[in-house]
Parts: sequence; C-alpha cells; structure tokens
Amino acid sequence: MLITGADSLVGARVLQRLIEASCEVVGVTRTRASDVLPPGVIRVVADRTSGAWSDWAAGCCAAVHVGSGLGERPSDDSGCQGVGARDTAALIAACQRHGITRVLLVSCIGAAVDAASARQRAAWAAEETLRAAPLATTVLRAAWLAAPGPSLLARLADAVRAGRLVALYGGGHYPVQTVAADDVASAVARCLDDGDTAGRTSDLAGGTGVPFVEVVRRTAEAARQPARTAVVPRRFALPLVTLMQRRPAAVLTRDELLALWAGVTVDPTPGQAAFGPLASGLEPPPEFHRA
Repeated sequence: MLITGADSLVGARVLQRLIEASCEVVGVTRTRASDVLPPGVIRVVADRTSGAWSDWAAGCCAAVHVGSGLGERPSDDSGCQGVGARDTAALIAACQRHGITRVLLVSCIGAAVDAASARQRAAWAAEETLRAAPLATTVLRAAWLAAPGPSLLARLADAVRAGRLVALYGGGHYPVQTVAADDVASAVARCLDDGDTAGRTSDLAGGTGVPFVEVVRRTAEAARQPARTAVVPRRFALPLVTLMQRRPAAVLTRDELLALWAGVTVDPTPGQAAFGPLASGLEPPPEFHRA
C-alpha cells in the first residue's frame, strides 16, 4: 500500500491501521524528522511533486493520497501543504507506471475552484486531476480535523490552557464543522476494502456547523478554564492574522481564517449513513485537553 502524506493527521492514522492489518506500507513524507511513523513502514522522504519517489510505488496494490487537512498546520508553516495538482499528477504517473488502479483521495469540504482558501483550491485541483485519470478513485472530503497535535482545535485548547488571548476575527460567528481524524482514517480503511466506493465522493463531518465562538466556549469548558477573547473588526482581521501567524503559538493562519469566513458546511447525514457515526471531536476525551 502506498500512502502520500503519511505523516499528516489522517495519513499517520491510516498507516497505523494498515500496519495493524499486517499490510506492507510505503509512506511518502516531507521530512525525515517525523516521529509519527511506526516501525515496519518503508519511509520515503521526498518532494511529492517530483517523480523521484515513484520507484517505491512498485508492488503497491493501491494508493492513499492525503496531505494536511483543514485546520492542520504544517510544522514548518510553509504555505499550503494539502493535496494539489502537481503532487497529484506525480502520483498518477507513479500509479500508471506500476499498474496501480485504485486510489483514495482525502480532500476537504469547501474544495472549489474559486475558494478563498488556497488549501481548498488546491484540494479541488487534486480532485479534478484524479477524475481526469483512468483510475478507480474515491474522494473523501473531510471537515475540519479534530485530533491532538497541530489541529486548530488542539491549538485553541493550548491557548485557553495557557491563558492566552483568543482573537475572534470578524466576531467569530462563522460556522466550524469538524470531524475526528480517527474517524476519517477509519472511513479510508473501509473504502480500501470496498471497491464499490470507486467513483464516489463523500463528505465526512461529525455533525452540523457550530459557531467559532461556541467552539471556544466548549473548549474552555472542557479545559475547566475561562477563555480570554477579543473581537477584532473584520476590516483589521486579515492584516492582523497574517502578522500573528508568524508566532508558533498562533491559533489561526490567514488561509484558515479565509476558509472559516467562507462558512462552507455540508449535510453530515449521507457520510454517517455510509460509514457509521462520525465524532465531531468538540466533546473530546479528557486526555485531549490534558496539559
């Protein structure tokens, strides 16, 4: 099995499930420093947009194409690190070279050619690139990811625990629709075992959208600590968030704020009917907010 973005929140969880199922896995990552890959994985450190890693795809029966999802901030904050057209084209070339016909793409809700968010535009480009290829492709569009680590919800929890000020850009009433990264990985694994999902696109969300201010309130409640917030008028929001995202402890990036402002939500019912209950992560277990 081939997994690109094997060190992402979803990719690492898919990889773990495949290892537990005794599958041989080739994981393509951006950095050698990643510590999320367990023993037994063939790790390939490469630029996914090049064909330099394609030899490692030999012998793989299927490919999972995934990058940083909504709300997942790359550790080096080097711009959009989700799936896109260039790395998808490289994946297609590797699949065609080695006879891989089954591909599963983890995209995101709000993927559109005219999305304000670069990550959502890139996800749309990845979808369209795969749809034009002669491959049996399943697309899963995940909502904002909830998981420990570099997710928006985890960053928000860290800020609340530390007593830092949380900016409500434009008032904070835009909806946030979330899904647990573990449940997205489970959906990926189910699709890999079910060839009938080829050609389908499914939205994955743990519930309806919740205003960002309500997410802050729930996070503070789970952490048993009051949240310090400040409303930033919309006209000042983009310049300020662009400045603040340079700080390691920043809660939001500019691209994330643009995605939030777009307010895209989906009907969670079809995804839950296909894959069973999906957790939102907004009422996480105690260890999620443990200091």
